[in-house]
Amino acid sequence: MSEIKKVAILGAGAMGAYFASCFAEVPEIETILVADQARAAKLRKDGLIVNGKTYLFKVVVPEEAQTPVDLVLIALKHHQLAGALTGMDKLVGNETLFLSVMNGLESEAIIASKFGNEKVLYAISIGIDAVREGNQITYTKPGKHIFGEAKNYTLSPKVL
Repeated sequence: MSEIKKVAILGAGAMGAYFASCFAEVPEIETILVADQARAAKLRKDGLIVNGKTYLFKVVVPEEAQTPVDLVLIALKHHQLAGALTGMDKLVGNETLFLSVMNGLESEAIIASKFGNEKVLYAISIGIDAVREGNQITYTKPGKHIFGEAKNYTLSPKVL
């Protein structure tokens, strides 16, 4: 398993924007937002404002992607997931991992059915108070984010 250098985020709501802003603060990581044509144009134009700081992320329409990413972080509403995974093939390589921060455990099964169990890590976020209004996201509590394999007896190379 290689080091995470390129992250794609599906979902630019409260959770997606929170994580995007965190990754953006790490210079060694390229952060990309993934969106359909209409949403991509809006994100490119307006960016996201997280706790008062404006972020102008690279935005990719899945079908137009050029290279795979190391990590796909999914922060969508449940009803958006199946449609959002369509066309993601160009962003997914042999070592791409998926991490869903969506509520519930169904998203991991949906992702695994399309891309394989070996690519999916499980996650839970607790105590984050992020809120989105338009393209402005605010939070005062970043919460705690726990992730790992379905069976976490030891830390796997994917988790590390």
